[in-house]
Amino acid sequence: MPLFYTYNEHFEKLENQKISLIFDGFINGLGIVRSLKTQPSIITVVVCKKGAALSYSNKVDVAIIYKSIEELKKIIIGVDKVVALAIPYYCNDNNLKLLIEMKDMLSNISIHPVDLGLLHKDNQVAVCNKAAVIFPASKIVSKLEDLDDFQLSAKHYIIKPTNSNKNNPFKTKITAEISEVKRHCKTCIDKGIAAMVSEYIPGDDSHLYTLGGYAHQGNLIMPFTGRKIAQRPKNNGVASLAESIENEEIVAIGSRFLKEIKFTGIFQIEFKKSPEGKYYFIEFNPRNWSWGYVATISGSNLPLQKYFTETSSNEVLNTKGVPNYYFWMEGVFYNIILDRWLGVIPNFFKLLFSKRTTFAIFSFKDPMPLFAYFKNSLLFIARIRKDLR
Repeated sequence: MPLFYTYNEHFEKLENQKISLIFDGFINGLGIVRSLKTQPSIITVVVCKKGAALSYSNKVDVAIIYKSIEELKKIIIGVDKVVALAIPYYCNDNNLKLLIEMKDMLSNISIHPVDLGLLHKDNQVAVCNKAAVIFPASKIVSKLEDLDDFQLSAKHYIIKPTNSNKNNPFKTKITAEISEVKRHCKTCIDKGIAAMVSEYIPGDDSHLYTLGGYAHQGNLIMPFTGRKIAQRPKNNGVASLAESIENEEIVAIGSRFLKEIKFTGIFQIEFKKSPEGKYYFIEFNPRNWSWGYVATISGSNLPLQKYFTETSSNEVLNTKGVPNYYFWMEGVFYNIILDRWLGVIPNFFKLLFSKRTTFAIFSFKDPMPLFAYFKNSLLFIARIRKDLR
């Protein structure tokens, strides 16, 4: 079991150490810890809310608990003061933003500059234009009149808030009705957030492809390519089933995007393959993504590559791996029960019994995160706990 600290305690165990520092991870955070602990000597430190399932992993050395953003800031400053070097891993955009904003206050945390404007969909589209990366026909809508000169002739549209923000009224909406497009845009505008309206590329969840990897100063050091099989919720969410694949075409396309922004860190670029076989840019995430552990199993240990590169280690990575599936049990149950998606059932059984399936939060060698998640679920249902993670 990890050693637990609270924000106002002294972190003696971390003094003058090189550590990995994982922020608020759930499935993706557990994947980072699993990946790093392929090297047992790496100290894994998780900063999270009390009771978070990840913090009970036997691969976590230290769990530091916080209740508020102000406490989180004090923890970051406190850790920075005592460690020799900390390599940060971001599991959500808010903590990425926080550390970038605190960068000038910190001297021992390896924070590479990230243009936070890249969290906005319109800025990602601008980069695509410069890097010759194709994307669906799109329009930024900050007032309803902006739709007047947009060719609303597609069969379906996808509407997203342009800014990655926890206060967004929704994540995405898909509709064929122009009146619904306008209504969803107005919902964003009323919240003071611009919306992006894009042509929805035909195809089910299995047409969504991922280029993940670790890049340094715009150069792709270690790539991973994969494909969603299903996502939660259907057509609009995070992977419930996925797989590793080989796809050199999206590696080449994504590399142009990374060079344009000179990016350093772990990232995910999502594409959608059209019926004509073209790969359209969907979004860029400048951090670890939920099913990223499949990359490690498949031979691309991105968290370890980041650690070795940013600690100037001379270690050589063993990149051997096997093709692997990803299985998030809760996500699949959501697909079957709430989405009423019976078509996912054959893949459910295929992957459930495959020897090459990695389960999102379950491992016989590390069972406690799953039990903690069950406990959190019961507390959440009883309205005692505000979140599941």
